[in-house]
Amino acid sequence: MHNKVKKGSRLTGERREILLAVLIYKYLERNMSIRALVADTGRSYGTVHLMLSDAGVLRSKGGKPRQ
Repeated sequence: MHNKVKKGSRLTGERREILLAVLIYKYLERNMSIRALVADTGRSYGTVHLMLSDAGVLRSKGGKPRQ
């Protein structure tokens, strides 16, 4: 499933929540990198990183989520 949206468009409300759920699933369950998520969604690295960071799911360099 590709979630590409118009580049530079603002994500708010339900669309943001849906994208966040997809990012979290692919990041944690499918072990995709942030760069792979960027390619898959068309969002910027900064946006994807910020959304995952705000959700508290970023992996440390060792691979497990931060506590």
